[in-house]
Amino acid sequence: MMARPYKPVDEIPEERLAEFSQEFRDWYATEKAITDKIVEYEQALINQYLTKGYAENEIEITDDDEEN
Repeated sequence: MMARPYKPVDEIPEERLAEFSQEFRDWYATEKAITDKIVEYEQALINQYLTKGYAENEIEITDDDEEN
């Protein structure tokens, strides 16, 4: 995470983004929001690791998850 941060969507400046279709801008906004959320989560794990020397990641598993 620290060596290779998650970043599948490159930043597109607003001026350049205006040249694309509305459909693309909508897609880009959605993808950017998802990417930003993942980056924020990973940064929280990194900060926890740097502070405590370890990081905890909790995942909730439901009965539906266990069947697959």
